[in-house]
Amino acid sequence: MRVEYTDMRMLPVRLLWLVMFIIPCSAWAQAWIAPGDPGLRRLVERLVDERAIDIPTLNWPIPRRDLETAIAAARMRKDLAPRALADLAELETRLGVPSTRSQSAGTWSIAAGDPTDLRGFVDAPRARGEASFDWNWQDPATMGEARWSGELHVTAALDPADGTALQPDGSYLSLSLGNALLSAGWQDRWWGSGSDGSLQLSSNARPVFALSLDRERSTPFESRWLRWLGPWTMGTFMGVLENHRKDFDRPLLWGFHSAARPLPGLEISVTRNAQLCGRGRPCGPTIFWNMLSGRDNRGENVSASKEPGNQVATYEIRWSGEVGGRPIAVSYQDTGETIDNKIPRPLRALELISLVTWGDYDASTRWRAHLEFTSTTCSDFNYAQAADCGYENGLFTGGYRYRGRVLGHSTDSDSRQYTLGLALDDGRSSREILLRRAEINRIGTIPQANHLLAPNGPQTWWARLELQAGLEHRRDDLRGTTTTDPRGWVRYVAPLR
Repeated sequence: MRVEYTDMRMLPVRLLWLVMFIIPCSAWAQAWIAPGDPGLRRLVERLVDERAIDIPTLNWPIPRRDLETAIAAARMRKDLAPRALADLAELETRLGVPSTRSQSAGTWSIAAGDPTDLRGFVDAPRARGEASFDWNWQDPATMGEARWSGELHVTAALDPADGTALQPDGSYLSLSLGNALLSAGWQDRWWGSGSDGSLQLSSNARPVFALSLDRERSTPFESRWLRWLGPWTMGTFMGVLENHRKDFDRPLLWGFHSAARPLPGLEISVTRNAQLCGRGRPCGPTIFWNMLSGRDNRGENVSASKEPGNQVATYEIRWSGEVGGRPIAVSYQDTGETIDNKIPRPLRALELISLVTWGDYDASTRWRAHLEFTSTTCSDFNYAQAADCGYENGLFTGGYRYRGRVLGHSTDSDSRQYTLGLALDDGRSSREILLRRAEINRIGTIPQANHLLAPNGPQTWWARLELQAGLEHRRDDLRGTTTTDPRGWVRYVAPLR
C-alpha cells in the first residue's frame, strides 16, 4: 500500500482542506444531490415523467434547493394522484426536512469485494477494500443572506488502481449567493440520461478537483421572449487533471452544461468539455478563446502552435410520455470528438440510445425497466466508422482520461454495449437486475496502451449483476480465451454516534 499526496500540493486544494477542518460543521443537508444513488434518481425521474414536478434531470449533481423548490410547488397543486403524492413524500424523506438552525451529521462505511470495471450510475467501491468517513453540513439562508454548505468525504482504499490510498472524492465546499452556487472540491459529475454509462462525463473516473459556478434553481425566465424555454439550468467548471501524465502534466479540464424543458416531457441538453493548457503547453486568454469559439481543428481553422487542446461536445434530447397507454421515456445522446466548422454539430460522433418504461408492481412497489445501447466508435452521418478516435487525441496523447480511466463511458474507446435492466423500488430498498453485453475495443489498434480494459485487442463481456453481486464472463476474441469471475461488493453504512 502506498500513500500518495501529489494532489495536495496545489494551493486551492490545501486551502479547501483547511477551510473544511476549521469551519464549524453546522448542518446535515448537502447543497448537492450527487450521482450514485440509482433509486433516488429513478424516484426523481418518475416524478418528472409523470408531470408532478418540472426540473431538468439530465445533468448531475442536482442542486438540492432546486428539488425543494419543485416539491413546494407540487404541494400547492390539487390535481396530483395519490401515487404522486406518495412519491413526493418519499422524496421529502430521502432529502430530509430543511432546518433553520445549524445542524450536522456524518456516517462511516466499510466496503469489500471485487467491483466490475463497467461502472454505471451507482456509487460502487473502486478498490477491493474501502473504509470511508463522511461529514456534511449546511448553514441555512435567512433573510436573503448567503449560505455555506459542504461535505467532507475521505476514503482509505486497499491497493487502489492509481496508487492513491487516501482519497478526498466527494468532498466540496459551496456558497449560495442569490440563485448562483459557487463550489470547490472533488464532485462526481454525470452528464446524460444513461443508466449504465454516459458518453461525455460520468463517474467512471475518480472526480477531478474543480471550481464551479452553477444556477441553483431552474426557474423559467420572466421575460416573455425567453419564457418558452421553461425550467432551465446552466453551469461551468474548471478543474485540474493529474501530474505525471503521458502527455502534459496538470492540464486543465473545462466543462459547461445547460439544459431546458420547453415542453412537457421534453428536455434538451448541450454540454462541452475540453482539455487545455498543461505544463509545457501555451495557456492564456487566446488559447481559452480558441477553445470556446471552436477554433481547435488543426490545419482547418487554427495553426498547430495555437491549437487549444482536446474538446468534446454533446447534444442530448429526452422525451417522456405515453404510447399506446404505456409510459415510456426515450433519449438520444450524440457526443462529437470534434465540432463542424460550418454548422455547430458534433462530428466523429459517439452515440447512446435509451428506452425506459415503468409501472406499479403492487400497492407499495414500483418497477422500472430500461434498454440501453452505446457505441464509443466514432462515426459520421454516413455511418463510416473510424478506429482509435473516441476519447483519443493527437495532442493530448494520454486521451480524454484521468488517472488512467476515461472521463466518459466506462467501456472506453471503440466499444459497444447493450444493457437490459429491471429495478424494483418500495421506498425502503431497491432491487435491481442487470444483463449487459459489452464488446470492448472492437476495431482499435493493437496494442493500445491507453485502453484500460482491453489493451491487447477485442473482448466480449457478459455481466449479470443482482443486488451488486453476479458473474462476469470475458472472451478474448483475438486469442480465443475465456475467463469467468465473480463480481460484486458489499458495503455497510452507519451513522456516527
